[in-house]
Amino acid sequence: MKTKYNRRKSKKPFRKTKKLHKPIRKTRKRKQRGGNQNIKRIRTESNASTDSNQIVISDSVTSIGEREFLGRTYITSVTIPVSVTSIGNKAFKGCSGLTSIVIPVSVTSIGEDAFSGCSGLTSIVIPDSVTSISDGAFQGCSGLTSIVIPVSVTSIGEDAFSGCSGLTTIIIPNSVSSISNGAFQECSGLTSIQIPDSVTSIGISAFEGCSGLTSIIIPYYVSSISNGAFKECSGLTSIQIPDSVTRIGISAFDGCSGLTSIIIPDSVQDIGHNAFAGIQFINVEYVEAPLRFHHLFAGAPSISEPRPASQFVLK
Repeated sequence: MKTKYNRRKSKKPFRKTKKLHKPIRKTRKRKQRGGNQNIKRIRTESNASTDSNQIVISDSVTSIGEREFLGRTYITSVTIPVSVTSIGNKAFKGCSGLTSIVIPVSVTSIGEDAFSGCSGLTSIVIPDSVTSISDGAFQGCSGLTSIVIPVSVTSIGEDAFSGCSGLTTIIIPNSVSSISNGAFQECSGLTSIQIPDSVTSIGISAFEGCSGLTSIIIPYYVSSISNGAFKECSGLTSIQIPDSVTRIGISAFDGCSGLTSIIIPDSVQDIGHNAFAGIQFINVEYVEAPLRFHHLFAGAPSISEPRPASQFVLK
């Protein structure tokens, strides 16, 4: 049985009380996930365990932002429209599932590490509109077998193709004036490379670890061979260095165990520490070098001074 509750009327006069209003909290609008909304993703499934992903970028997009697709290993292909003029830093870094991509002629710049770690990428075409290849742009793209650098490119950045172990050949155009530090480091599958006369500087460790490289010609306008430039190029059998070279850097040819002939021009004034370390000079058939450097080749069967206007040739 319910008991009735009768509220007694208070004899005291009614007092108005102030209402306590809680402060209105402004809520932050959540950002919609999924990156650039002008990018359309197409997802297909080939079977229950394998996903194939294709990215189609809207033609209203003018640039692909920094880290836009960073680490998205499921992406297999990307379609970039002609409206895009730039690809940002690390835009596709770590997209190991990416197998093909076409860069349109509208693109003028490729950012640092843009395609770094895209190990599944087998081929890529760099358009004539690109003027420079940034640092680490294709670093670790071990699936690449060949690449053509257009004549519009004037410089190759640091570690641009470092670790591209599947790369067997590359042609550098006459427009390139400098090859930066580590540009082709650890490209162990590289067997030949053409360096044009336009190149005036080859950076530190530029070709270090290119064990498959058998020959290389250094352009006449190069004045020094940087530290570790050809270190551990164990397959190197011949090389030509012009009289313009005045300095051979530290460990420049360290570990080049395949060399059988060494000719150093009189123009060389300085040879860095361990420049020719790791070479069994007893197996070197012929050494030609200025008298001041003969002590560096102790054990070589034959050492003589350079002939006039000679070239430094390793073969």
